[in-house]
Amino acid sequence: MEVHDAKPKFQFSPEAKPFIPKNFSVDAKPFVPRSFVPINYISAGSSVNNVSLSAAAPEFYPKTQTHITRIEEITTGQAVDVVADIQWAIQVLTTNPANFDDVMSSLTALPLLAENRIDDIVLDAIVDEIFNNSVNVKNFRYTGARMCGHLMAHLQPSFGVRFQTFLINRCQRERDFLRNALSIDNLQRLIGFTLFLGELVVNTKDVVSGGIITDLPEYIMLLLYWLIHMLSDASAVCIVQVLKLTGPVLEQYASGMQDMCVRINGVAFDPRTPPHIRMMFMNVMQLRSSNWGRNITEPATSTTQPQQHQPYVTYADGSSGSSEPYFFDENTLCDDFDNMSNFTDSDGGASPTAGLPAEYWAGDEMMDPEMAAAFEVFLAESSPASNSAANSKSTNCNGSASAPMHNQP
Repeated sequence: MEVHDAKPKFQFSPEAKPFIPKNFSVDAKPFVPRSFVPINYISAGSSVNNVSLSAAAPEFYPKTQTHITRIEEITTGQAVDVVADIQWAIQVLTTNPANFDDVMSSLTALPLLAENRIDDIVLDAIVDEIFNNSVNVKNFRYTGARMCGHLMAHLQPSFGVRFQTFLINRCQRERDFLRNALSIDNLQRLIGFTLFLGELVVNTKDVVSGGIITDLPEYIMLLLYWLIHMLSDASAVCIVQVLKLTGPVLEQYASGMQDMCVRINGVAFDPRTPPHIRMMFMNVMQLRSSNWGRNITEPATSTTQPQQHQPYVTYADGSSGSSEPYFFDENTLCDDFDNMSNFTDSDGGASPTAGLPAEYWAGDEMMDPEMAAAFEVFLAESSPASNSAANSKSTNCNGSASAPMHNQP
């Protein structure tokens, strides 16, 4: 019986051919990772024009760089691309709206903005950047409207007029786009645009007149008509929010407000309307019936200056009203104290429990018999009549006891 070795035997030969894998090809291209970007090296015979670098490219800022350092660079004039500065400001204010004053003061200090030396293409790009972020990002709508108002008010009037013109044109383009593409697919875009216009009405003023930008209320009213025809939970909430925010302005500057309220009432009293939408619409109509929560019937003019010691409030339309001072009426208090019937008992004497609520009275329903009896004893002992009787009894006893002593022989 032959025994075979378990390990196979290999024969190596120096004359063997080189090992080549079956899938290997000499003509295969060099392996390049997918994330690898080739660099155009400059050889001795190449031209400098082949390099993909540009001296006009914007400066690179790492993501970890703080906005304070960026503010210093902007103020010192190191930043050249104004659109990039606007994008940086939007990114910072979206996450940190409390830094609004610092960021906006650094932007208005830019020489190109401060001296109104930017062309229409750059200005249109700036307005478009602010507009798109305000419509699409919920947390930036209020800040975006404040940003527009700040740029219009804190720079040269010529720049403010140009910025306002480009902003109104951008709103018109958005309105025309939504009119031609009005569908449920663009409902969120429509809601965002409506809410942003409401914020613009409150936070911006016309550069020339100093009042409301009269085009904005008309745009809002048109968008509200579109929203009520595409009624849903989101559109109903948007209608209520915009009316609460800009109701007084729409009453004064927008046509069709009465017709809009008739439509809202019709939806509110329609039995097919969900209860929560009905309640929201009825509440906003009740707010309108109370002059949108204001105590004044006529808006105060700009020439009326409230006294410093009187509190006043400023409304969305720019009007301000001072609340009437409250004077203490002493006659009312005296009338209450002159009527002492509530503080006397049936015999005309003062009662310690008269005029008190029912829970302070002693009775079988409030106290057990033992507590009620003890309470009655306490009242009897603490009343003025019992005290005077006890004092007279004590006096008589002392007098009768001492008299025989003086009459003794």
